[in-house]
Amino acid sequence: MIVYRYLPEEFGLRALQQQKWKIARLLELNDPFDCQPILSRNSGADEVLASDDAYFRELYDSIGILCYCSSINDPVIWSHYADSHRGIALGFEFKPTDGLLKVKYPKYDSRAHLDGDDLDRLKKENYDEALLKVVSDAFTKKAKSWEYEREYRHFIYLKGCDMIGSHYFRDMPLPNLRRIVLGVRSHVTESDVRRIMSRWQIPCNVEIAKAQTDPKSYRITAFQTIYPNSAVSILQRDHTMCTNPRPPLRPFSDQYLADYSGEHVAYEITMFFYTLDAFASTGILPPHQNILQRDFLSNLAAESYATHLRNLIDFCYPRKLKLTDIIAADYCQGKSWSNSAPVISQILMDARTRADKEVAHLTSSRISGKPQHKHWRNPQHRAEIRDLLQLFEKTAAPQRMNAKIVDIIRSL
Repeated sequence: MIVYRYLPEEFGLRALQQQKWKIARLLELNDPFDCQPILSRNSGADEVLASDDAYFRELYDSIGILCYCSSINDPVIWSHYADSHRGIALGFEFKPTDGLLKVKYPKYDSRAHLDGDDLDRLKKENYDEALLKVVSDAFTKKAKSWEYEREYRHFIYLKGCDMIGSHYFRDMPLPNLRRIVLGVRSHVTESDVRRIMSRWQIPCNVEIAKAQTDPKSYRITAFQTIYPNSAVSILQRDHTMCTNPRPPLRPFSDQYLADYSGEHVAYEITMFFYTLDAFASTGILPPHQNILQRDFLSNLAAESYATHLRNLIDFCYPRKLKLTDIIAADYCQGKSWSNSAPVISQILMDARTRADKEVAHLTSSRISGKPQHKHWRNPQHRAEIRDLLQLFEKTAAPQRMNAKIVDIIRSL
C-alpha cells in the first residue's frame, strides 16, 4: 500500500536533499493523549499515567515514531501538515512485512488502558511480547476525532538513528518512494525536485505530480502528473533545458561558494563600508539646491546602510536558515565558524532588529520626525563588522574564497 508523509515546503525539500527523516519523540506528539495510556494495578484500584511508570519512561527514551497517512485527497490534512497546501506529500509503498501499523480510533473515545500487573508478568516472560502489546494496544490508539488522518505508524529504535543537535534522524527509504505530490499552493517546481533527485545515488521510479482542487467536490482529487515514472530520464535529462531555472540548494559546492563570495558577499561588504564612509554623514553628502533631493539622498544612504548591515549580520549570525541561504559557516570546515565566532553583541542585535522594524517593514516601531537617535551612523557597527569579517577570512577554507573578497577584507 502507499502511504504519505506531509511536510511544509522547507522541511520536505530538506528531507529529500539530505535523504533523512526526523524521528518524532513519543512525548512530543501533537496530541497530549497520544502514547499516554493509563496503567491499572491491583485490580484497578491504582491508576497512573504511563509517563509516571519506570518501564514506559524507558520506552519513551528508546523509541521514536514516523507517522504516515493513507489519504492524499483530504484538504484538511494538507492544511494541517503541509503548511496550508503550500507543502508537499511524499508517497511510499510498503509491504505488510515492513512493520507498518494502522492506528485505531475507538468508537466511544475510551482512553487506552493497560493492566499493569499483566504487563509486569509478561515482561518477565517475554520482553518482546510485552513491547508488542504496548505498541498494539496503547501506542496505536487515538481519539475518534483524529480518524480523518487515516494514520499508519512505524516505530523506530532511537539507538539506530543519527543524532543531529537534539533531534534524531534516520535514512529515508528511497527505494520505497513512489510519488511526490506538490500542494495546490506550492511554489516548488518539478525542476526543484529533479535537481535534488539527480544527486541521489539510488535510482528511483518516482512520479512527480501537482495537486489540484476537484471542480465538483471539496476534495483534492485531480492530480496532474508533471513528470513521468522514468528513473533514467530523471537522472539524465539536461537541467539547462528547464524553462524556469531555479537557484541551487544547500549544501553548495566549493566552486559555487568561491564564485558567490567574489560577487555577492564582496558586494555586501563593499556597499556597507562605502555607504558608511561616503554617505552616512550628512556633511559628506553633495550639496543640492533642492532640499527634497538632499533628503532623498540622505534617506537612500540610511536605507542602504541598514540593509547591507543587516545582510552582513545575518551572514555571520543566521536566523531561520532556508535551503537557498548562504552564510559564513558554509565557507568554513565543520563547526569551525560556530566555534570561533563570538556571541552576537547587543549592538548588532539591536541594529538588526531596528533594520527589520524600520527599513524592511512598515511597523509602528518606525521613528517619527528627526530626533538624534534616529540617525544610523554608529562607529561600533564598523568596528564589530570589520572584526567579524577578518575572523571569517582567517577561518574560511581557502578553496571556497575568491581572491577578490580576501583582498577586500584585508584592506578594511
